[in-house]
Amino acid sequence: MLYHLIERRKNDTQVIFPENLDLKEYVIGEGKDDAKYELYSYILHRENHYISACKNRGNWVLYDDDSLYNINFKQSRNTYLLFYKKK
Repeated sequence: MLYHLIERRKNDTQVIFPENLDLKEYVIGEGKDDAKYELYSYILHRENHYISACKNRGNWVLYDDDSLYNINFKQSRNTYLLFYKKK
């Protein structure tokens, strides 16, 4: 196999993601006006481990192992996974 000869690099492309997501233009039929979602959590990859930011009672909290930090929502190149809930 040539796998060991292939250079592997992290994709560092920034993806812009909204706190509020409206998918009505992508829905066909019933439920079109009901396709609104709110970001409630996201996972980040930082310093060789994963951390999460979660919305708790309207405020963003960063969970890093055994530490918690109040934060403001912001875009990050290190965002790995997004979690939305229906409004």
